[in-house]
Amino acid sequence: MTDEHEPLGDVATTLLFSNELVNVWEMLLEPGERSDRHRHDHPYLLCVLEGTAVDATQDGRDGSVHIPVQQGSVFFVPPGATETAINASDTRFREILIELKGPMPEGVWIGFKAVVKDVASGVYMALYRDMTDGAGGGKWDKLLEYTDAGGWKVGDGSPICDRPADHVFKGAFPVVLIRNDNATTEYKKASIREIAP
Repeated sequence: MTDEHEPLGDVATTLLFSNELVNVWEMLLEPGERSDRHRHDHPYLLCVLEGTAVDATQDGRDGSVHIPVQQGSVFFVPPGATETAINASDTRFREILIELKGPMPEGVWIGFKAVVKDVASGVYMALYRDMTDGAGGGKWDKLLEYTDAGGWKVGDGSPICDRPADHVFKGAFPVVLIRNDNATTEYKKASIREIAP
């Protein structure tokens, strides 16, 4: 359980982008590191770039939750939890966290589509939203696109495991998980696809 008297910090390590629709964060935890204790006030997507697992302790719950991950894992998490992320593994954990701003409408079906794929310059990620309940295949509005091409700094910039510190891992198999902590959520018309390049 987290210390409920510990002050709240940021939901991830570095804010990469922000507009009226989304905040895009990077979470970077070396082995043994913990994030700030933070509260998720917005629904969000997590796109895992590196790592094998991440643990989380949540206010009001004993113990921690262990979540196995791999590059390409994508999670949708509704708002409400106050937690601390912990890298209890022996490898670096890195993800892109996409916060969806504004209140979630009630009684409305919202389509979410996340695209994660290898491209020549790195790993491309995009987030789309459909507010038509899928009518005619949906009207998919792009909310965000981002290509991780490296160029960011980790620690002092020294190589890690014989690779540049900003090495972008490509070519892994995807895993998709959906979490629903502290929320009542209904799903329909779900599909998860791996599309050959």
